[in-house]
Amino acid sequence: MDWQVNKDVLVYSGYNRGVKAGSFNSSGAGLADADVPYENEVLHAFEVGFKSVIWDQKARFNAAAYYYDYQDYQASRWDGLGNIITNNDSTIKGLEFELTTSPIEGLDLLLNLGLIDAEVEDLDLVGDGSVLVNVKPTFSPDTSLSGLARYTIYDFAGGDLSFQTSASYQSSIYSNLSNFDSTEFDGWTVVDALVSWTSIDENWSVDVFVKNLLDERYNTIGFDLAGVCGCNEEAQGKPRWVGASIRYTFF
Repeated sequence: MDWQVNKDVLVYSGYNRGVKAGSFNSSGAGLADADVPYENEVLHAFEVGFKSVIWDQKARFNAAAYYYDYQDYQASRWDGLGNIITNNDSTIKGLEFELTTSPIEGLDLLLNLGLIDAEVEDLDLVGDGSVLVNVKPTFSPDTSLSGLARYTIYDFAGGDLSFQTSASYQSSIYSNLSNFDSTEFDGWTVVDALVSWTSIDENWSVDVFVKNLLDERYNTIGFDLAGVCGCNEEAQGKPRWVGASIRYTFF
């Protein structure tokens, strides 16, 4: 449902229901026969929010709140050399904010903020029902924040010259649904920079960039192999790297 409050403000709400089909765990996971199949996952998703134009048409500010109610959420947990999927109820509550503005000619600013409170209920860590814990879903940061600033000098050397910097932050996450300390990844911040020139006819473009300007070291994915080798396998994001590109468009 949409409500156009006035020409600058739109308020909306929505509801969606989704289903993910069930399937079967690998028998190699050492599960009892009754635990090999897992059921359908059903999601009831609710969202409310607004979209607005502010500051004399110089900015857009949007916000949304959502609530996801999972019934028989397909909880995937790494165990040994494979995954075990069980059905557990889960809820996810979140807020999202977005601000985009061009306060002066040539300057563009973008800011995004996401807040999440997510939980998977009664995860059976041992497999016999003796230890049931509430855990956070994998790769689900409580806070994520990103921003971008770009300034463009128009009609420079036969084209437009832009200077851009962007940054992304996310708080700590878990790589495995068990939420053991050994599977927790620290939060990180990555900053990128870009200088770009595009010809007036848009046929030529030249980019020079630096990715991960501050050389942040952070993990992106992990596998809990404690039951196999007493260790974890982790993959890191790319370190600082510099590059350039020249592109010509024929049509």
